Amino acid sequence: MTKLKLFFMILPVFLVISCQQTSNQSLKNIETFARLYGYVRFFHPSEQAAKIDWNHFAVYGSKQVEKAKNREELKQILEKLFLPIAPSLVIYHSQEKKTFSLSSITPKDTTGMKVITWQHRGVKLSDSPIVYNSIRVNRKHKIPVGYGFGNIIQNYTAAARGNKSMMIESKTIKGPARLFDQYPIIGEHINKELGMGLSCIIPLALYGTPGYTYPTPPGQTFENLVNAVDLDTAAKEFSANNLYVRLADVVITWNVLQHFYPYFDVVKTNWGKVLTHTLEKAQSPQTEKDFLFTLREMLVPLHDCQANVYHPLVKNQAGFAFKVDWLENRVVVTVSRDKQFQRGDIILSIDNVSAEKPLLNAEKYISGSPQWKRNQSLALFGFGDENTTARFKVKRNEKTIEITAVRNFKGQVIEFIRQPIQELKDNIYYVNLEEVRSKELAAMIDQLANARGVIFDARGYVAFEKRNILGYLVDQPIQTPIWHFPEVIYPDREKIHYKDRFGTVSPKTPKIKGRVVFLVHGYTISASETFIGMVEHYRLGEIVGQRTAGTNGNINVFRLPGGYTVFWTGLRVLKPDHSQHHLIGIAPTVPVERTLKGVKQGKDEFLEKAIEIIPHGMGDR
Repeated sequence: MTKLKLFFMILPVFLVISCQQTSNQSLKNIETFARLYGYVRFFHPSEQAAKIDWNHFAVYGSKQVEKAKNREELKQILEKLFLPIAPSLVIYHSQEKKTFSLSSITPKDTTGMKVITWQHRGVKLSDSPIVYNSIRVNRKHKIPVGYGFGNIIQNYTAAARGNKSMMIESKTIKGPARLFDQYPIIGEHINKELGMGLSCIIPLALYGTPGYTYPTPPGQTFENLVNAVDLDTAAKEFSANNLYVRLADVVITWNVLQHFYPYFDVVKTNWGKVLTHTLEKAQSPQTEKDFLFTLREMLVPLHDCQANVYHPLVKNQAGFAFKVDWLENRVVVTVSRDKQFQRGDIILSIDNVSAEKPLLNAEKYISGSPQWKRNQSLALFGFGDENTTARFKVKRNEKTIEITAVRNFKGQVIEFIRQPIQELKDNIYYVNLEEVRSKELAAMIDQLANARGVIFDARGYVAFEKRNILGYLVDQPIQTPIWHFPEVIYPDREKIHYKDRFGTVSPKTPKIKGRVVFLVHGYTISASETFIGMVEHYRLGEIVGQRTAGTNGNINVFRLPGGYTVFWTGLRVLKPDHSQHHLIGIAPTVPVERTLKGVKQGKDEFLEKAIEIIPHGMGDR
């Protein structure tokens, strides 16, 4: 074999190895940048850190560090990026074992200066609701007074029509207030490993005047950095088609959850590995749609039913005018507005793929409990690009038929349409907790109080304020589940203090005297679980149906470069006895599973079971 032939045989192998080494190096660079990004953004209290556009900086910084060829070059790039924002930051080689220098952050004269430091109640981000806030102590802020509870749940598979709006607000105060008592003092700092053999020292408290924090960055270094970020990002395509937008989105998302997600102690996820895995995926070429699923997959290890990622491109997705359920290990049509499909049809396949496979594929990108994942995958069954065609193989009775349908439906198909309040039979009343209004309930309360039985349906979304309905069932005040507001002053969820909050429901008259039953299923979530959690704890009636979703607590929200919006649960909720609710949910006292036979007959088997267990006499609950 000639030397030339040998050279050309070895060359491809060399190029592959070289590319892999370069990719691994850039990945480690981004990981190192990511850790430092979160520490400085959320915990270093400098004036510059409060002013920089952190979303744009993440895009710019990812581009700068990716090209570093070794540890020393990476250190220099990190210093160039972060020292103008955090001039008291120290980045060093981990083997040097450096210690914090108090003198480096102490001016000669501190007269008139105050301690500036971060406090986070949860965390306040671009679109966070008012229950969350982040301030620097001894800086002027508008701070909400009280806790404006309330979640707005949006189902992206449904289309809303009409002019509707909702506002949840609370009063605000102005001034250098604190969110809570604890905060870092001068001298407190972090000394953290960053990766690539680099570590950092960052003070958590600085001296400051009304206009600046000490020390200040030299010369025009901060202004120059801001200009460089603006210049670079102004010309950049802010979509996930751009590598550095994808990398930045992963960096931002990982850090928000690394420092503020309240359930890591329960879910036991290796979040560091999630960073590595997601950055690896983001490095490969992806469309905006591809990256949407990359981000959704990133949230799955949170096991958070409220965690999701939205992008406007989902508006181009559509499904079919029927609803399915997983019954007896089969996908079954439970209701249809498309005449081609009938109630009780068993869907065997879609586009020559077994009907269960789309459910399993969808669940790879859905965070939460098993029951929530399955219910959400059923809600998305068959979804795809609008106006595309799908071929179904369906078993109807004993025949197998083929159906072709177009994905052109974006609404919701309601299986059982019921009034907010209605008498079913024999002095048994039904109350739809999602639809009923206070005035309607007040107008019917005498009939409900004297009914043989009352069935409260919590299978829809039960607004938080409707917990007061439970006052008609009690003689003494009862308490809601416990909301644990995270009070964060240290990174990596260290030494988090939780502030307990709960609500009280007082007795109301007239009291409902008959048997009371509550209907639930795997879609029962959040505020609905607050309601049913009180029923469970105080044993206010039978709970009929399926285990609830197992996620409660107000949603937090932030936006990412490229048009992505991330939703996640920002505070922790415990059951009224302080035991775990997350991923456990509320188990029914009377379990019910739907049957194929019941679907074909058009039965609401949950409701029928509730009627069945109401005794013929009044009796005690």
